[in-house]
Amino acid sequence: MSFVILLFIFGMIYISLKKYTGLFSAAFTIFLLFATTTVFLVYGLYMLSDADTFMVVNTRINALSFYHFCIAWYVADLFCAYRVVRIYKEYVRVNSR
Repeated sequence: MSFVILLFIFGMIYISLKKYTGLFSAAFTIFLLFATTTVFLVYGLYMLSDADTFMVVNTRINALSFYHFCIAWYVADLFCAYRVVRIYKEYVRVNSR
């Protein structure tokens, strides 16, 4: 499980540091961030409707841990989206001169 978490964290760092030169790439990146989180949220809610826990990458997650994890994931998405918008605005500001 730790390898999957590391890949996810590295992906979030890459998204936060990448230069966005087009509005479409910035908007699509933000869409993918929130879509991934929302798909995981829907999947988890579906799995928790049948049982008290469910398995994700060989780790059992109960409802309370799942809710906290999803909240933290959405906060991380908000941070990354803020960075993407900020980097794109800075790129436009610098190159519009």
